[in-house]
Amino acid sequence: MKRYFILLLLLGINLSLVAQDSPSENLRLGMFFTLDKNVSSDFVATFEDIGFSADYHKINYKAGLSAEYFLKNRFSLNSGVNYSNKNFTGTFTCATCLSISPWGPETIELQFIEIPVSIKYYFALGKLNMYADLGLINQYAIATEIFNRKYIISGKLGCGIEYNFNPKLAFQFFTEYNNGLTNMFEESDFKLKTISLGFGLVKKR
Repeated sequence: MKRYFILLLLLGINLSLVAQDSPSENLRLGMFFTLDKNVSSDFVATFEDIGFSADYHKINYKAGLSAEYFLKNRFSLNSGVNYSNKNFTGTFTCATCLSISPWGPETIELQFIEIPVSIKYYFALGKLNMYADLGLINQYAIATEIFNRKYIISGKLGCGIEYNFNPKLAFQFFTEYNNGLTNMFEESDFKLKTISLGFGLVKKR
């Protein structure tokens, strides 16, 4: 856990220094929306053999704002803030219990405020650019019914295509994979895993 906090601290310091030294034309602000597919384990273990059988067919999504600072050699530092809905349907299951569970399927609310920190690398192709994205996501739970950790960290790996309408406005279409680095429970090793498909608009100041 300590190494994640150290990495976040270093990225935050670097981002702060870039913000102070970079001219305004190196800054882009934007907004984005994604549809997310939860690909976590089908069994959400809350304690050993006790937990919920999960059905991830509910629509999950993220929506938020982004900020990007361009560095040299086609690299950029990225952050922002977004709301993330990861609700799913769960049925209580106890493999070691003698009685049959009286509960049926129910909606398990799981929602976050997220602050991502990442580095992008761009492949310049004229008006159409491609990029790779690697970083961490700080996830603060604002609605959770069964999870006892309110703050987790996930890794982020993604790629995207960007079309420049003009020198200041661009459209992005991207996909990313998020993999939990910290457990959702103190008593089990369940981690969140999601695949996202999204789009966004970014604009230079």
